[in-house]
Amino acid sequence: MGLEVLIILAEHVFEHLDFQQGVIAINNCYEYLEAGGSIRIAVPDGNFPNEDYIKHVKPNGTGLGAMDHKILYTYDTIVKLFDKKKFSINLIENFEEDGEFIQNYNEEKNGYIMRSRNNDHRNTENTIKYTSIIVDAIKI
Repeated sequence: MGLEVLIILAEHVFEHLDFQQGVIAINNCYEYLEAGGSIRIAVPDGNFPNEDYIKHVKPNGTGLGAMDHKILYTYDTIVKLFDKKKFSINLIENFEEDGEFIQNYNEEKNGYIMRSRNNDHRNTENTIKYTSIIVDAIKI
């Protein structure tokens, strides 16, 4: 194909696409990734256990840019964007339905995510005020 890349990073982009547009975008990214390359996606977390956060980030929400949000993903819906025959999926950061926070974000080799547990200035050592679902999809 010519140009192949190792890493594609999309922080708070895919919520501005509807689901089908997201699938098309992933398939386009696949064409440009080299084998073993990754797509790191971060989106607002629909399982975040705070009603104000959800009001802020949901489609037509109160947050900056939320009037253009098309979808509010959860960890189990974001992975459906990816064809499991083409990608290996690693959840890096997300809330479960029961409010449990899962974090595997211990390095930034696949891209720095500002709106994450470790990097967002609104968070403290004891309190999570803003985070994202972060997923790495590795091209098989």
